[in-house]
Amino acid sequence: MKGIHHAGIVVSQLDRSIDFYLDVLGLELLSEPGPFTSSPHLDRVLGITDARLRGVLLKAGAGAIELHEFAAPEWTGERPVPAHALGAQHVAFWTDDIAAEKAAIEARGGVFISAINVIDSGPFAGFRTSFIHDPDGVRIEFVQLAYWPAADRRRGIEQYWAGRRDGGHTDEEEHRG
Repeated sequence: MKGIHHAGIVVSQLDRSIDFYLDVLGLELLSEPGPFTSSPHLDRVLGITDARLRGVLLKAGAGAIELHEFAAPEWTGERPVPAHALGAQHVAFWTDDIAAEKAAIEARGGVFISAINVIDSGPFAGFRTSFIHDPDGVRIEFVQLAYWPAADRRRGIEQYWAGRRDGGHTDEEEHRG
């Protein structure tokens, strides 16, 4: 596996989202937005009956973000999907200087939902992170790796696998009761 090629996000209004991702977040178009399309092949690929959508690819560093606007079928579920919902997702952009990135995005009209969070202990030690919402309320994260405690991470992973092999329980099992 080479890595992640793109992350897909379903949006309610493609043109409005293009404006946000380009003008506020600073991404670039990798493809032109296509017209709405539908086909039996698309239905099979998506596992959705009578799908009708249009989309665009946006350049995000070495990867991409794919935005899709569906004309059909209509989504009647909760908007946006809550952060704790099964299948909820977010995209995290990696930056070398989160303070500068956050300031630049705010200067272009972006509104972050949190200050920069500094994590100096636990599995995510070394992370600097902050979140923003896109126009549909999709969570977008910005991450800076201030340092990476590789030896601690390896030790923690080894302990995790040892506990699993030895019949130890996981946090997941505790939550299930």
